[in-house]
Amino acid sequence: MTIEYVRVRDTNGEFTTSRANADASGLKVLDKPAVDQIGRPLPAKPHVRPKAPAKKTAASKPRTRRRSESSAAGKNSAAAPATPDGPTATP
Repeated sequence: MTIEYVRVRDTNGEFTTSRANADASGLKVLDKPAVDQIGRPLPAKPHVRPKAPAKKTAASKPRTRRRSESSAAGKNSAAAPATPDGPTATP
């Protein structure tokens, strides 16, 4: 007695199984070859869901250096003069 192999589809993809197993499980039998030229069952083919197109993020945009007027003049140009570190004594 030989096993009749069929190609079936379920939620995870396509695979090869016996006709008896497919009928008992209620799987949808496909009209495709289930065995290779030698008669071996074909490997499973997982279902691949298409990915949504990638959204552009800040990381994917090219970096540009823009300098504002305040940073172009220097960071400490408008800073107050330095004061002594210690407390001031009043006579």
